[in-house]
Amino acid sequence: MHEDAKCWLPGGDTRTINHFTPYPTFMSHGAGCTLTDVDGNTYLDFINNMGSMVHGHAHPALTAAATEQFAQGTALGAPVEAQQRHARIMCERITSVDLVRYTNSGTEATMLALRAARAFTGKHAIIKIDGGYHGVYNDAALNMFAGMPGPLIPQPGLPGEFPPVQVPRGVPPSTGAEVFLVRYNDLDQAAQVLATHADRIAAIIVEPMMGAAGCIPADVHYLHGLRALTRHFGVLMILDECSTFRLGPLQERYDLRPDLTTVCKIVGGGVPLGVLGGRAEIMEQFDPTRPAPLYHAGAFVGNGLALNVGATALEMFGPQTVARLNGLGERLISELPQVARDAGITMQVTGIGSQAHLHWGEGPLRNARDVQALQTDLAELPELVHLELLNRGIHLSRRGLFTLSTPMTDRHIDVFLDAMHRTLQSLRPYIAERIPRLVTDTATAVPARAPVSTQPEPNTGEEDTMSHLKELASDHYTAINSGDIDAVMAHYAPDVESTTPNGELKGAGAVRMFQEVFHTAAPDARIEALHTFEDGDTVIIEGMYSGTHTGPLVSPDGTVPPTDRAFKFTFVEILQYSGGLIHSQRLYWDNVTFLTQLGLLPG
Repeated sequence: MHEDAKCWLPGGDTRTINHFTPYPTFMSHGAGCTLTDVDGNTYLDFINNMGSMVHGHAHPALTAAATEQFAQGTALGAPVEAQQRHARIMCERITSVDLVRYTNSGTEATMLALRAARAFTGKHAIIKIDGGYHGVYNDAALNMFAGMPGPLIPQPGLPGEFPPVQVPRGVPPSTGAEVFLVRYNDLDQAAQVLATHADRIAAIIVEPMMGAAGCIPADVHYLHGLRALTRHFGVLMILDECSTFRLGPLQERYDLRPDLTTVCKIVGGGVPLGVLGGRAEIMEQFDPTRPAPLYHAGAFVGNGLALNVGATALEMFGPQTVARLNGLGERLISELPQVARDAGITMQVTGIGSQAHLHWGEGPLRNARDVQALQTDLAELPELVHLELLNRGIHLSRRGLFTLSTPMTDRHIDVFLDAMHRTLQSLRPYIAERIPRLVTDTATAVPARAPVSTQPEPNTGEEDTMSHLKELASDHYTAINSGDIDAVMAHYAPDVESTTPNGELKGAGAVRMFQEVFHTAAPDARIEALHTFEDGDTVIIEGMYSGTHTGPLVSPDGTVPPTDRAFKFTFVEILQYSGGLIHSQRLYWDNVTFLTQLGLLPG
């Protein structure tokens, strides 16, 4: 069958990710959480079409909804009632979404989001995460996977530690001129780009958990830090929840409010559907009754089939069902590493709830380059694991992604765990010969890895003061406003690291010097917290600093600036506390605006 398909399709299929050697398995049909191939073999489906089939295959209610819509017409070329039904559900489940617009895929939804952001802000550049996957159009294709073939091109004007640009074949190299690339879970990189180029940047697009890169969850304070920075610099935040809507969605778990959100996969109930939603003032650009509306069309956009089946699927996927499915997924995240250790192999599993990913070996996994570093010497191991599991009746993605569907129970989880144990026992001689770093002495195995947490951990014992971080931050600002430097410094650990627009300060002495200069230059300065977010041992503050500059500060050309200059600017500050002391401080403000207000730079 595969050889015949190659006569009509390049490589025998129309979707790159389906291919594996020696040839992909051709499936005949699906039912519930199982698939049956053309030879009659049955598999437990832990791919679920890359997470889109959250209710499994051929669910009776979805089949009935599709049959009903077919009888009425699938795409009528006009508004249908199913649009309102589906849109109401989306707006009710995502607090940040006031209005929605429909597409046929996640690729189209994110592409439309970027266009809306550019139109709304009047700016053209975007920030994209290195290894972040948002579809296959030109902007998104840059660095869509870590380790892509082709040359590594340094980003012009950015330090060497920033990710190099990787341009896929067929994408114009000029695309990189409007795309800044930053590491995931690295707030400082995003802040550096925003502080320098905010006047060019329309939006940052980010996933709350990187999907294609290996199910790498974001630190919660990283996401809130991005939200604070984008508000501060007048840049839109686009949250791509195409993969993670099935988990909550995550922005609801984290109390995060992006400007725009993109969703696809499960919202169509197994039929292609994408959604762009967000703040009313941004989405109203698509209103055709407004002057110069954004044009958006497509033959099957908003078709009744996808919306009717999708609405039915969402109505069956309420909070209790989400929680049950996530609980099953957390079992796999927790128990798979122990199963591997029992077979004498080192494995990590990252992810949240019903979507996760296998990784081979130990080491930090916070971004796409970390994942790539663990893959450099794996040889054929991922392919061999995939084929062995397939032979044992488990349908898992070749790269190690797995997702769950609602027909699954603990029994199906047990079958998967047993199949993985037998697979790794079978492959252990190969692994010992080709990748010895993965072989472990099970007699001294470490305890099983805990599930990935999706909420800040409670503070206990010696760190009890961390439950009062907001109060500590407030006390710190009160001390700054009092001008009592000793009281200010009482909040800093001796080895504090502090980054400001003027550079990095190490140690309490350097921080004291900075505080003394600032208070001497502006003795009436006042600091005010406008928004505060707490996560674990971290506080993120959006605030305002104002006062009158009376000197002495020296301008870039060495002259003494004029005195009695009023200033007022907003900032974002990130404080990390331990034992009631600040151990790390990151302070971001628009230095150009500040110096302009003081008359040190031309207005």
